Amino acid sequence: MGIKKETFDMLLLLSAISNKSQKLSDALIEKIKKTPEYQVIQNVEQYHFITPRAKELKAKLQNIHIDKNNIADIQQEYRKLETLYEEFQHFLTKSNENIQSDNYRVDIISKKQLDELKKTNEGLYRKIQVVLTADEDNIAEAFRNYIKLHPHPDIIEEYKRIRSSQMEDKDNKRAKTFQWGGALIGSFVFVLILKMLLPVSKQIELGIIGASALLFALGLAKLNHYLRLYSVSVQIGYIVFFVLVSFAQEFGFLPNQFNFMKLRELHLLFLMAMFGALIGFIVGPRFNFIPARLTIRLPAFVNYVERQRFFLLVVFSLFGYIWTAAFMNNMNVYHWLAAKIEEQIDKKAIDASASAEKPLGQVRVKSLYANLRTEPSVNKKTIFKQAKKGTIFDYYGSQKINGRVWYRVLEKESGKMVWISEITVDVIK
Repeated sequence: MGIKKETFDMLLLLSAISNKSQKLSDALIEKIKKTPEYQVIQNVEQYHFITPRAKELKAKLQNIHIDKNNIADIQQEYRKLETLYEEFQHFLTKSNENIQSDNYRVDIISKKQLDELKKTNEGLYRKIQVVLTADEDNIAEAFRNYIKLHPHPDIIEEYKRIRSSQMEDKDNKRAKTFQWGGALIGSFVFVLILKMLLPVSKQIELGIIGASALLFALGLAKLNHYLRLYSVSVQIGYIVFFVLVSFAQEFGFLPNQFNFMKLRELHLLFLMAMFGALIGFIVGPRFNFIPARLTIRLPAFVNYVERQRFFLLVVFSLFGYIWTAAFMNNMNVYHWLAAKIEEQIDKKAIDASASAEKPLGQVRVKSLYANLRTEPSVNKKTIFKQAKKGTIFDYYGSQKINGRVWYRVLEKESGKMVWISEITVDVIK
């Protein structure tokens, strides 16, 4: 029970007419210390003041000092205490009502009550504890920081309910960071593992290539977003590799001839990097406990490449063939293409010359195999290629050398004029 106003008025009168005012003040102070209002100040550390307004109330309570010499000053402090006590009781009553309705939004709770709540309602206890121990006043931010290390389902669900649209956008960006970061880390780890294992056996090499080809095919079939992105990335990676290496060779940054084993290792490293990126892209978001609406929106260029996937697959295969053929002939791509173009021009010139010159007749190969030669002589160096039995050639002339007749014939596949011996053919017209 508090001290009535009439009591203070009487004490003020007595202090004015008495020479023992100090004793009266001390007696009043002792009486105030026995009131419920002052007991709140004494027991303030037995409560958790959670919200900003509750913390402000605590600071005001701790700033009450009734140890005054003047009764008027004591009265003034006590009136402040009464007001603060009413506010404290209001907070406490409202907080208890919220707890009863399983609502964690409380201003004040006693430490004893919180300990009991841990045993009876662990979910509610956890939510109050998160807000209580948070460094920030924003409850949603407090929940978010807690989830980063402790992904409790009840906390996650509450956070999803109370977060703002700005925080949701922030969470979605964070999820994408984990996704692409996972891809980079996965790529690095898989490349590092392969580097430690190199050189690998032929079986392992074929296994890696086969698995990559299977994933590539599944991506072309559009089984899911991850495989779609994988197949497009592999396709672009190959094309970029071929183009960059070709330019590097042309301008002298790389030799025309690679070490074949190094090229195979480079190819395996590329495939492992893409495979690791795929794994990291899938696994990375699982380390992000903050909920996010993560939708895989493929970049515009990926969608374009995917729409043109069959055309680009043909381009990719053609360019791969050209690059491989150039590599096998110890040439760079541009020199190989120039040589092929020149060869075709020469072939057309020969075809034109041959078409202008009328054949004198035809011969048919009668031996099992017949040597076609660049010159009418029996010499290993003059062998151009072999023709099978039954092959028919147009001949445009003949020469008799050392008693043997040689026929000048057109080898249509190459467009070149070559020589064949009478021993291996019959003249059919």
